[in-house]
Amino acid sequence: MKIFRFNPSRRTAIVAIAALLGASQSAFAIDMQVYVSTPSQWGTGSAFYLGHTVMASTDFNILNAGGAYTVQCNHPSVLQMTGERALASSTFGFGKNMLTVTIPAQQPAVQHISGWLQVPDNTSLSCNYRWTAFATEGGYSIGAGGISYPIGNGTMRDGGTVNFTMYRPSREDADGGCAP
Repeated sequence: MKIFRFNPSRRTAIVAIAALLGASQSAFAIDMQVYVSTPSQWGTGSAFYLGHTVMASTDFNILNAGGAYTVQCNHPSVLQMTGERALASSTFGFGKNMLTVTIPAQQPAVQHISGWLQVPDNTSLSCNYRWTAFATEGGYSIGAGGISYPIGNGTMRDGGTVNFTMYRPSREDADGGCAP
């Protein structure tokens, strides 16, 4: 039977590596919350409110956050709409790195449904607002002897769908009874 003897510095290094390898979780410091505004029609026309806000934070010096959306309605003349936005933040490593991203940039956001004039009068459209959000932090890699352990480099993702209804009234109702 062979007996391995290690000097104290080598023993400390082996214990440190074993602790790193035995850690059950990566060391992420990232946090993300998403606030989705309720999509709704503005008046009786083609305009509607939409948007979401991503709030992210980390203890690391680099942070990226953002998201995207797709709006789709159940009528063949209505075109799908998409949008996205992302921002980056960098600090000198002191304190919390926080980032707020609104998607689209201006909130409250108002968009117009393309193809609205081809929707027949007295039609109710079922629409959905599909959203995604992400936050990614920077990080470091600590290693020795060909073994490294990442600290940070975490990513969070979220997404969902919010259904809403748009109503196209008769043209007489929409313009006060004056037909063109």
